[in-house]
Amino acid sequence: MTETSEKVYTYDEVKAILEEIVRDFGADYSYKRPATMGTTGSNCYYVHENEDGICTPGCIIGHLLDRLNLINLRETVLSFKNAQQIEEFLRISNLEERFTRKARNLMYFVQMKQDMSGTPWSEALAYGIDQVSDLNESGWREQD
Repeated sequence: MTETSEKVYTYDEVKAILEEIVRDFGADYSYKRPATMGTTGSNCYYVHENEDGICTPGCIIGHLLDRLNLINLRETVLSFKNAQQIEEFLRISNLEERFTRKARNLMYFVQMKQDMSGTPWSEALAYGIDQVSDLNESGWREQD
């Protein structure tokens, strides 16, 4: 039996891609719930259908997962609409082990801040970086 190992993304890798996303969208960009998703339910969608019925990444974490080619956009829209937090989404989509704990913590804090009243993505990323800056890749606080 052959064991296959999949890439595990570190904090630095996830942070670099999130910084790239912020640059691409602009520092002041903030996610807004797409009209196509109705008026009830979550304010944040990793992936949604646009007005033309095309599946597209939505929030900053959806863009991250898409850029890493870890999600199928159509399948995500159909299967995971109700996953609220990134931890739940990664767990039910079998992606949890593809990220170090520090990378997952960064994703959590960025998403949490993004979801607060339409915080611009640059502020959400800065908040996430600040929250996990003293963690090692295993998610533990660094000791002096």
